[in-house]
Amino acid sequence: TEQVAERGASRADDLAETLNLLIDGAEGCAIYMLDPQGHVTIWNKAAERIQGWSEREVVGQHCSIFYPDVAVEVEKPQHDLD
Repeated sequence: TEQVAERGASRADDLAETLNLLIDGAEGCAIYMLDPQGHVTIWNKAAERIQGWSEREVVGQHCSIFYPDVAVEVEKPQHDLD
């Protein structure tokens, strides 16, 4: 059973690496992912280029940073998440 768990973890690592390569390889598409609370968890190279924010600047930030102040004031980010 320990060997099965190790193979499963290795396969998950391989799939995660493949997914990261695919996401970063999408040069013409800004791709990002949010967690259920609305925080950025993935930010690809195209998003960096198109939006001008580095992955380090954005990952962990709430998606409300993508909205104008007036939209944040009326809670549009939360409505969109809901």
